[in-house]
Order: sequence, then C-alpha cells, then structure tokens
Amino acid sequence: MTSSRFAGLACGAVALLGLALCTQAAHGAGNGNGNGNGNGNGNGNGNGNGGSTDVLELTGVVRDFMKDHPDFDVVPPDGYGHYMWNLATELGDGYKPVFVGGGAKVTSDAHDIQGRPISWTIYDPDLGDTPAVPDGPDNGSINSAETFNEWFRDSVGVNMSTLVTVSGPMRTEGQYTGMYEINIPQFYPIDGMLQGNEGETHNRYFTYEIVADFTYDASEDQKVLFKADDDVWVFLEGQLVADLGGVNGSPEQWVDMDRMGLTDGETYRMHFFKTDRSGIARFHLITNIPFESVTGPITLLASFD
Repeated sequence: MTSSRFAGLACGAVALLGLALCTQAAHGAGNGNGNGNGNGNGNGNGNGNGGSTDVLELTGVVRDFMKDHPDFDVVPPDGYGHYMWNLATELGDGYKPVFVGGGAKVTSDAHDIQGRPISWTIYDPDLGDTPAVPDGPDNGSINSAETFNEWFRDSVGVNMSTLVTVSGPMRTEGQYTGMYEINIPQFYPIDGMLQGNEGETHNRYFTYEIVADFTYDASEDQKVLFKADDDVWVFLEGQLVADLGGVNGSPEQWVDMDRMGLTDGETYRMHFFKTDRSGIARFHLITNIPFESVTGPITLLASFD
C-alpha cells in the first residue's frame, strides 16, 4: 500500500463503534490520568480534549477477557516481539480489523528517509523509504479469525466492556515539544472491575478501541507516533497505517499525515486498536494532532445478564 490510496478521502458517514449485544449504559465523565504516573483509569463518555488545548483526552471501549481465552496469556512460537502482516489492510464489517494470518516476526521495520520506523503498508520507495524485513512465519499467537473476531466486539460469555478515558499534556520542553504525549507505563484501567483480576495483581487481559476524528492541516506537519506493548493497530479512513502486532514487544511506528495524500481542511477518521495479552501493559501515543474522540451514544456490555 502506498500513500496514494488516501488521495481525496474524507471522513464520511461511519458507524461509531459498531457495538452489539449491549445490556448496560455507561455514564459519567472519564477521569483517566494519562500523565505517565498512573493507571489511566476512567469510566465515562468523555469526548475530545475536554475543551483545553493543553491536554489531549481520548475515550474508547475496553473489553475485558478471561486469561483462558485462547489468544490471551500466550507466548508466540517465535517468542515475544513485534509481529506484522497478520491483518487485512482494510477494516472489515463494523469497522473492525480482520485477521488473515500469514504474518511473521519482524527482523527490521520499514523506515522513512529520516530513519523513523513506519508501517510496511505506507512504505514507498519513491520517498526514499527502506522496506521491512521479516523473520520466520508466525501468527503472533492469534489462533484464528474466529477467536480474533471476539477481540473488539462485545460477546456475551466471552468479554465485558466499559468506557475508559486516557489523557496527556502538551509537552513544553524536550524531544516532543509542542506535541501531546499520553504515556502510561503501567496501563491497567480496569483493575478490580468487570471480570476481575483472576488472582493477579492487575486485570491484564483486555483490548482497547478508540475512534477519533481530526481535521487535516497541511501547514502543521501533523504526525503521530505509536509505541506498542502489546498489539497496536491503527487505521486511517479504514486503511492500515500502523502495524504493531505482537506480545511483550516495544516497537514504534510514525504516521506522517503529509505523505497520506489528504486534502487540506477535510476531516478524517482514525481507529486505534490495542491489547494487553501478557505481561506489562503500556499506553504511549505522541502527536501534535488535536484528535476528537467519537464515542456515542452507545451502551456497553457490563454484565452477562
């Protein structure tokens, strides 16, 4: 996939989070602590950046799984690390990611001409990019399309869900001056909630889905850096632009909006998908884009009743 596939795309009428099988409404403003010193806990229907340009807030759906789910509490055959090429490059039904398999552990990521890691899906040799290098084939401990389909959909008897807000300030000094940084090194937003901790210190087997809109400004050098632990996948207008699959890896990828073929002043939609399937969970996003979360009105599967 090259950047040309995004030419002229604008955010159209898109279903919000495509939730089904819902029984309980969630209310209240999110109270996530996204400054890197907490668990990022929050339950609510918070929207956008809370009216402040100094803090970025994003609200999405956390789905809690039991550790005996076949895709959780796992070690890939090739060991912990970064895995790519396992998802379809376009979102499927309900604007959810689609597992196709046939992926591999990553020896080396693709890089842009500045040496920044990027997804293989936006690699473009005409822009001076270098390609990704795969290792041996491996699905990254994703058992099947059927089990993967449960990750970001409410499913009675399989998962439970709630809204969670994360937030982070705009940096005024250092490497990311002028950019928002949501950095939560211990990201356990549902400790003691939903299906519980299962005897562990944290409730660590969950997925997180955020839908957010932004207006492309060609004068602002808009970009996003995603750092993953565990899986992170990001889609722009339904197209895969960050492929950070894997368990207990710490890969990162940049998405530079200026190379996406976007139209200045148009509004676009991004879907963020994250998991914690084993070990330490971390949420880390850096951007100079004032995203606005898209959350509702929706209801959530907060019980099996």
